[in-house]
Amino acid sequence: MKLGIDAFYLSMENNTGIGNNVLDVLLGISKIDDKNEYILFTPAVYHSIIAEEILKNKNFKIVIVESFFSSRRLWLQSLNLRKAILRNDVEIFWGGGEYIPVTLPGRIKTCATILDVVFKVLPETVSTNNKVFYNFLLPLSIRKTDTFTTISDYSKHEMVEYLSIKADKISVINCGIDLKKYMRSEHSEKKKIILFVGTLQPRKNLISLIRAFEFAADKIEHDLVIVGASGWKNSNLSEKILSLPESVNRRIHFKGFVSNNELIQLYQKAELFVAPSLHEGFGLIIAEAIACGTPVLTSRRGAIPEVFGEIPEYADPLSPEDIADKMVSILFNPVKMRKMSKTGFNYIKKYDIDIIAREYINFFNSL
Repeated sequence: MKLGIDAFYLSMENNTGIGNNVLDVLLGISKIDDKNEYILFTPAVYHSIIAEEILKNKNFKIVIVESFFSSRRLWLQSLNLRKAILRNDVEIFWGGGEYIPVTLPGRIKTCATILDVVFKVLPETVSTNNKVFYNFLLPLSIRKTDTFTTISDYSKHEMVEYLSIKADKISVINCGIDLKKYMRSEHSEKKKIILFVGTLQPRKNLISLIRAFEFAADKIEHDLVIVGASGWKNSNLSEKILSLPESVNRRIHFKGFVSNNELIQLYQKAELFVAPSLHEGFGLIIAEAIACGTPVLTSRRGAIPEVFGEIPEYADPLSPEDIADKMVSILFNPVKMRKMSKTGFNYIKKYDIDIIAREYINFFNSL
């Protein structure tokens, strides 16, 4: 079987959840599938190390498809890509980031992965630019797609309710992570750090964490480290940062986007990871923190309780006071922190990338 893959993420310098999920899946599949043929279409290769690792499997090939479009969603609709897909005799095309080329002939089976439906559930947290694509291009893509995957039962329910996709067309395959990469060394020391990771945009709800840190600052010695590229609609966040007392402000550190290696080191050093998200289709950053042995405080929103059960501590994401109380409670209870770390690592093994990659292979074979 010959599969075509939207591998645009190989060309992106700074990938977030969707891109990291696709690349991790492709790496995982390349290590175990010696039967199917995979053709990865991308406008360029920025992540050469990942590409070289994938290409160790001789059944994988990378095809460069240049285009005038810098947007992945528009690149997918380009005539050059359509020609390349047809020229390579692709039988199945997988779009790991919601969209597929809508002009593909019907003889090519199509599947797409939709991570969440936050643009319908919380439209106020989605930028105008993204709304245009979600409201005009995504419906076309959905009508063209033969079958779907998503990353949680919660997201599947949302797809049925908000996108009117039939449940029997949706398969649930969770996100996966390379546990070997995230495993904390016995020699690595924890620091007085509370860590936040995520694009700085409303859905990640960083402003509630900033307010919570202000409430808790005089009770704890920790600094707050914030990792993530700037998103949109951050004026309230900027105003809050400027209004903080200097004694609190100097303990908040914005790192911006960091390399994966540096991110793993921060996960491993942090004593607490806080993700007060308003909505998550899975919560990959939570999985990564747990895999590093770091206790997690998060919100009981979206798919988070389905995916992680009672492994994290939960707080009301709209109550900075509750977030602050829970942070202090965890950080002053070393016995609880050790228990959260141990039970979390044992639990997270079910999301190892080898398991998830095999589920994708089985799914592709079923088509």
